[in-house]
Amino acid sequence: MKAILANDYFNWTLRTIVGLVLVVAAIDKAADPSAFAVSITNYKLVSEGPALALATILPWIELVTGLCVLFGVLRTGGAVVASGLFAIFAALMASALARGLDISCGCFSQDPGVGTISGIRILENVGLLVASILIARSDNGSFSVEEYITRQASRKEIP
Repeated sequence: MKAILANDYFNWTLRTIVGLVLVVAAIDKAADPSAFAVSITNYKLVSEGPALALATILPWIELVTGLCVLFGVLRTGGAVVASGLFAIFAALMASALARGLDISCGCFSQDPGVGTISGIRILENVGLLVASILIARSDNGSFSVEEYITRQASRKEIP
C-alpha cells in the first residue's frame, strides 16, 4: 500500500478527483442556498431553519476543502475534512434509502429530478471517502503548492 501512496501520479490523481468533486458540488449549492435547503429538508432529518443554516455554510466548507485537497494546501487537513464529508453524505443517503425516500441527493444539482439517491450514489461516496483517507495517510505532496513553497524556500537557503 505504501508503494501505491508513494506514487506521485496516483496521489495527484486522487487529489484531483476528490478536489474537483468537492469544488464542482459546491458551486451549484453556493449559487442557490435556498434551493439547497429544500434538498436538505427532503432528507427529513432537520427542519427548515437548520437546513437553511447548513445550506449557507456547507457549500463553502466543500469549496475550501476541495481547493485545499486539489492544490495541496493544508493537504492532510483538507483530506480529513473531505473524509468526514463523504462519510456523512454516504450515511445520509443510506438512511434516506433505508427509509424509502425517493429524493435527489442534492449533490451537484438542486433539480429534484437529477441525481436520485441509489446504492450507486452511496458507493460513489464511499469510493471518495476511501480516496480521501488515502490522501490523508499519504506523505506524498508531489505537485502541490506546499511542495512548491518548500522547494523555493530550500533554494533560497542554499548559498
